[in-house]
Amino acid sequence: MRLDRMNRSWTRSVRLVLPLLAALASPSRAQVELFVFRPDAEAVFVSGMEAFRSGAYDTAQVLFSRCLTDFPRHHRVSAAYIMGSKASYHLADYQESVRLAKNLIDLFPSSAYVDDAHYTLGLSYYRLGRFEDAAQDLLSARQSTKDSTLSTRAENLLTIVIVDHLTLDQVKSVRDAATTVPVRHFMTIRLADKAYRAGNVQLPLELLRPFRGYPPDMPYVQEGLLLLDRIERGGSIEIAAILPLMSNSKQQAPKELGAELLNGIRLAVTEHNKIGLPKVNLVERDSQRDPGVAARVVTELCSDEKIMAVIGPIFSNETFAAAGIANARGVPLITPTATANGIAAIGPFVFQLNPDYETRGRAAARFAVDTMGLKTFGVLAPAGGTGSGRAMAEAFIEEIAALGAEIVDAEWYDEGATDLRFQISAMRRRALERTEIPVVDFGHRTSYEDLKKMLSWGVAPRLLDSLAEREDTVSVNVLFGPRGKEIADSLGIAYRQTTVNYDSLEIPVETIDAVFLPISGSDEIGIVSSQLRYFNFRTQLLGTGEWYDIEELDENRQYADGVIFSNDTYVDESESAYQAFSRNYMSMFARRPTLNSLYGYDAMSLVLSLVRDGLASRQSLAEALARLESYRGIRANVRLDGNRVNSYLTILQFKGRSIRKIGSIDTHPHPTP
Repeated sequence: MRLDRMNRSWTRSVRLVLPLLAALASPSRAQVELFVFRPDAEAVFVSGMEAFRSGAYDTAQVLFSRCLTDFPRHHRVSAAYIMGSKASYHLADYQESVRLAKNLIDLFPSSAYVDDAHYTLGLSYYRLGRFEDAAQDLLSARQSTKDSTLSTRAENLLTIVIVDHLTLDQVKSVRDAATTVPVRHFMTIRLADKAYRAGNVQLPLELLRPFRGYPPDMPYVQEGLLLLDRIERGGSIEIAAILPLMSNSKQQAPKELGAELLNGIRLAVTEHNKIGLPKVNLVERDSQRDPGVAARVVTELCSDEKIMAVIGPIFSNETFAAAGIANARGVPLITPTATANGIAAIGPFVFQLNPDYETRGRAAARFAVDTMGLKTFGVLAPAGGTGSGRAMAEAFIEEIAALGAEIVDAEWYDEGATDLRFQISAMRRRALERTEIPVVDFGHRTSYEDLKKMLSWGVAPRLLDSLAEREDTVSVNVLFGPRGKEIADSLGIAYRQTTVNYDSLEIPVETIDAVFLPISGSDEIGIVSSQLRYFNFRTQLLGTGEWYDIEELDENRQYADGVIFSNDTYVDESESAYQAFSRNYMSMFARRPTLNSLYGYDAMSLVLSLVRDGLASRQSLAEALARLESYRGIRANVRLDGNRVNSYLTILQFKGRSIRKIGSIDTHPHPTP
């Protein structure tokens, strides 16, 4: 079973499956067995450990095997068993991994490595599809280990196995094998949750009601009581959607936008209610695309204690008006589309699933510097209008400086302007100034004292004789190396600056690696790209989501070919998740889904995934969203744990008359390695 199948697990923390399965490091502690010390065995074992740590698992497997076959009864025998098992696991030799781990447990039942052996067995059995065996060994690892890290890993994978792969009877069997009170409580909660998800209410109540008599600080008791409360309350929860439905207006564009978003939200709720608990009632409200109306509607919704969260509004001005009210009332407000800076900063109950302007600017800078290795940049951006272009440009400039790269020039134009000659000429001059190199004139300005200084520095006499005889000019870099100007100044040698004919468009601009172009709309694609080409800029074009217009790009492909831009959305229609969404959407609404439908679907699906994880209050939902490290939507990935603004963006490139994904970027302040 592929690991991405496990992403539907009941708790957010266990979504990090790949690190969990890959975390087969060196033993957590050393153990000296009651066997003779052998230097030759020690040397082979140490070499095996070095190979293992460097990722050479095939070599490590051979060396650990030698420790067991060539040197019997030495002090590293049990360690060689566990490390051989781990190396075999990394090589996908799961049967051999199982054999070695079981031998360790059978031969050395008191070894300090036994808990690690049970965990490794659990991993290998999981890979082999032997899920009940995996659960039993993971349970043994969880019960026997005193290593908190190993305990957490065993518990997390055990939860995944229970939720995704075991029957109710198998979970009961595993629970019956629990011998410690905390682990038995843990398994009781897993069993109750499994039964509840299957529609059995009576068994979970019988299992969980005794938790009321346990000490409240006992491990897992609070988790059990929370699940019990959710089951006993039963019924359903309500989630509201505030959208521009425009029920009293003839404005067709916002009405269609609101309807498409609402359809996506409705589909997510329908899918959840078929399989998930608690059931969700959708409360639909019309913002009328009016900030005042949005504020009034949010006030009414927040006064209803049954409303757990609000999806929307979708426009930034409406969201600004509503977010402060929701935050003050402690109701999570999740806007699927608003991009203005500062919305999430209103408070801990406000979330932006769409990256804001600052995030978009920083993403472009990070990709250009960290991924593409570019060093020098120009910026050409609209100064006013909606303000998005300037905000992204300012964030780009700030991030470039923080990354140690250089902004050669930043130029601003009025939104809607079509003649950018003044701005691009100014940038061209600044760029060409960098090609002007100081030269020493041996015909008129070089004195005998200057020649002595050059000789003392180490300039070859032959070179000086040749230059003086020809009365030639030469770059200070030829004389003194890359720091030529600095050295000439320190020696006091006279030089003059060369000049470039800035008006000659035959001279290309090659000292700017890339120009960042956060245009206001796709109608500016031809304007900026053609004029940069006219002024002979040989540079990489960088943009933002406004460049995502295949018709405009194709029409201007002779200028725009190769442009790289970030975008908040990339949909691969060949992926199974999208195809399932599309089928369900067409079945429910008899029309093809739009991108707007996906905005609504992903937003509601994210919230409902947390509801299915057992979150039953406004506070717990807000806290879970604020901790969210990764959610894979169909439209985009989401990470909110930096500042409650999605930090993920996709990097696209237009080349060869098509747009393709070339990467992604996470602008989270401290990205997970």
